[in-house]
Amino acid sequence: MSSSNLMSVIQSMAERRRIEAGDVSDLRRVMFGDDFQISADEAQALIGLDEVTIDSAPEWRAFYLEAVTDHLVRQQRPAGYMDEAGADWLMAALGGDGRTPGQNGLALLVHILDQANQVPYGLVRFSLDAVKASVLRDGCVKADEVALVRAALYAPSGDGNIAITRNEAEVLFDINDACRGADNDPAWIEFFSKALVASVMTVSGYRGLSREEALRRQVWLETPETLGGFFSRMFTGAAEVWRNPGEAMRDDREVLFVANNIEDEAAYAAAEHIEPQEADWLAARMKRDGVFDEGEQRVVDFLREEAPPLHPEIQAKLDLPKPTSAASKQFGRRGGLA
Repeated sequence: MSSSNLMSVIQSMAERRRIEAGDVSDLRRVMFGDDFQISADEAQALIGLDEVTIDSAPEWRAFYLEAVTDHLVRQQRPAGYMDEAGADWLMAALGGDGRTPGQNGLALLVHILDQANQVPYGLVRFSLDAVKASVLRDGCVKADEVALVRAALYAPSGDGNIAITRNEAEVLFDINDACRGADNDPAWIEFFSKALVASVMTVSGYRGLSREEALRRQVWLETPETLGGFFSRMFTGAAEVWRNPGEAMRDDREVLFVANNIEDEAAYAAAEHIEPQEADWLAARMKRDGVFDEGEQRVVDFLREEAPPLHPEIQAKLDLPKPTSAASKQFGRRGGLA
């Protein structure tokens, strides 16, 4: 099937606003065939089809996620790294003209953030704002939205994959305020509370390759070169390496390992100390709307467990009840976010 015929089929499905299992099989056979490259027009057509469809077979979502992710992530160079142009295109396709992505659009963002080695930070903020808009519209946090918040906050991104930022923590508070008392997904309160504590207590320990470095390495790997040429450049002037290459490489690895451990421990120690300005912001943010809810209580419980005694800036600003349930001690760099 040619690309033009494929677009005609997609258009026909959009007109009847229904996607059957046989339709998905036909699309999968063509789009995931040998050497087929999904174009931007075809990916755009699939997004448009999803938005107008009112009845779809269960097979549709999985196909939709894989096809658009293939175009934006796996077909790029280097594979796995989304560039700014791709992120801008996706944000316009899902949220242009002030639209809020639907459930499959949110699931697509989750899938891309999960599959990509790195994405521009703008896509992370777009994903968080999409969840916020969806919660404000529906009044509750659904499972897909919890998954998207989790994927966005821990996606390797163009800002260097730093720990949860103040602006991101503010969005989490906005979402929590909007869904207070609603029929939320059971995972929300636990995730919200741990993420908020992480924003003032932890740092990211992941150090991924930038897109530029990954592309440089791919180009190097694809460049024809003799082994002699490679080793002569690698070891030019390194006489000691030639005399005892195994010992030299081992020593270098040990020095790097120790240096990284020292750097990481210093960063963790600094992060786990809650600074007065952090405590002041956290206390003020929890009191902003005059309601002390379950999620905020869980934040305080975690702080009591992880950073006792409770920081005086928080203690002084909140009329805190005694914790009613024990919080897990497996948190932050010791336990991670569930």
